[in-house]
Amino acid sequence: MIAKIKSGKGFGGLVNYANDIKDKNTKILHAYGVSTTSNATVIASFKCQSQGCKSDRYVGHLMLAFSPKDTDKLNDNRMVEIAQEYMKRMNITDTQYVIYRHYDKAHPHLHIVYNRVNNKKKLIKGDQNFRKSALVTKQLTKEYGLTFGSNKQAVKRDRLYGKDKIKYHIYDTTRSVLPSAKSFEDLKQKLALNGIKFNFTRGNDGFENGIVFSASDISFPGCKIDKTMTYEELNSFFEMQSKNTKQDTGNDIIGIVTELALQPHIAHNIGTGAGGNNNDTGWGEDDKNRYKPKRRR
Repeated sequence: MIAKIKSGKGFGGLVNYANDIKDKNTKILHAYGVSTTSNATVIASFKCQSQGCKSDRYVGHLMLAFSPKDTDKLNDNRMVEIAQEYMKRMNITDTQYVIYRHYDKAHPHLHIVYNRVNNKKKLIKGDQNFRKSALVTKQLTKEYGLTFGSNKQAVKRDRLYGKDKIKYHIYDTTRSVLPSAKSFEDLKQKLALNGIKFNFTRGNDGFENGIVFSASDISFPGCKIDKTMTYEELNSFFEMQSKNTKQDTGNDIIGIVTELALQPHIAHNIGTGAGGNNNDTGWGEDDKNRYKPKRRR
């Protein structure tokens, strides 16, 4: 089981994408607090509740996807149950939502459109937490006996050559040493033992805002290797390491790190709008700059 989280503004494009019966063979599994007579009534229901919200990120979009191996375990009722449990643990409660199931791919997956303005006209908080989502996804995968995503682990390394071989060498090595690294400097030393270097990129203001890995004279921006290897994600990881988080969460941090390594395709995305493009999420594709990294000189 994997999850993608997005927020944006404008329900129109997202609802039209999520309920695309022609191309996605969509089925509405469950709805709460909205009229599902048509896409127009769904959109109108969401808009009515979100009126007056000061945030421009009042649209919530979740995508939950499962392994093809789990198809026989996932009837409509079970998928609704899992979706509702995920939302509950992510603090997405007391608000409007619609759960749509798509049948355009080999793997079972669904899209959840929800109002980030709850029934008390308050903006939901905590629902866009990437690391919390990774932990919740891991918990539900175990509890429901589902298959952990393989993604990069399924790639046969012995068949790679050229740039792909170097890229996976960087990915595999970083994945291996990251859990024990305490800082960027510590990570750099561990990677150097395996012939890998990295440097930071800086913006016009002089602050670090990116990371580039290199090996055998071939370089890749972190985001081109994996979404968990961007400057922002690594910096956030080390900030967590620097705090004594283990005191409060026990093995949760180790669990999150393991989840990010096993399921690097779990993503937290902030779209620029509701979209409705012909992609897997229904949002605009230009999300490379979706993060505003915490900066340091």
